[in-house]
Amino acid sequence: MGRIAWLTAALLPPSLLLAACEVVERVQPVPVAEFGLWEDAAGDVQDPELAAICIELWVWRLPNDPLWATQIGDPRHLADVPQVSERSRAKDELEIDGFLERLAAIPTAGLEPLDREVHRFLTGSLQAQRVAYDVDLSWVVDPVRGP
Repeated sequence: MGRIAWLTAALLPPSLLLAACEVVERVQPVPVAEFGLWEDAAGDVQDPELAAICIELWVWRLPNDPLWATQIGDPRHLADVPQVSERSRAKDELEIDGFLERLAAIPTAGLEPLDREVHRFLTGSLQAQRVAYDVDLSWVVDPVRGP
């Protein structure tokens, strides 16, 4: 076998493979705004003040708990880790206390049943988070579910 025939036999199969390949355009991720993630954090809450607290608490909680945000499928905080510094904790405690004060100012007697349930849930959730700060549970690692 001559040199040219040998060279042709060696280079022809890779050339045919490359010729069969198609140039694929780079795929861009879908912008987060197009996901429409939880656009209405207040849901069916009727009371305007309680609805405002629901929205503000949601917007506050996602960046403050990026692991939870990622766990529920929100891609905006994938690269973030929780801030566990003393300054960050003190700021969080003040903000939680502010939410609790605003919730306490809402009279529950006149609320719709769903609103009363949401009010009770938010109050309990924030109180539990406040207690976790008081007993210094800054980074709890569950052996099954992780941080």
